[in-house]
Amino acid sequence: MNELLKQIKKEYETLWGKASREIKPDISADILKDFPELKILEFPPSRLHKTWIYATLGMSSIAANKDELPEVHIYASDKSSDSIAAITSLMEYSLYQPLKFGTIFSCFKDNKNHSGCAYIALAYPECDGAGFKEIFFDKKEVLFIWLLPITYNEKKLIEDKGLEALEDKLFEKSITDYSWDRKSLV
Repeated sequence: MNELLKQIKKEYETLWGKASREIKPDISADILKDFPELKILEFPPSRLHKTWIYATLGMSSIAANKDELPEVHIYASDKSSDSIAAITSLMEYSLYQPLKFGTIFSCFKDNKNHSGCAYIALAYPECDGAGFKEIFFDKKEVLFIWLLPITYNEKKLIEDKGLEALEDKLFEKSITDYSWDRKSLV
């Protein structure tokens, strides 16, 4: 494992403990051949956090971002194939387009009629207490991006008023349920 990935993994473990498993993403065999260390780490609930956490390790190596090195994570109320699928599709997207805070992605074919959260927003990792320490590699900063499952109405709020408007609602209502089937805040 290269030095950057060791630092990222150490930062995850500092915040969330040891990963319970490493998942090979369901992406192109050619990509996995070129980047064999690319994986999704699964962190089970613990005394430090009450949710499952899925986080990329090595996404920073394949992403199209020129000035930053993105790694993403998502919280789930239980073991979540939806979360793994969302991260995997975002990995593929990141090969061709830079990841930016506030960007919204569809997760299901029929998003508008999907009950619960059908989108993810790329958000600042506000839920991790003191948060991630800054890590730089080759003069580029590692961006730790929180994938926040959102509903159609929350998507509209972000489009109309920005990501901060939704973040304000999350913290105003002390929301700690970031699951795919939670009720909308708007």
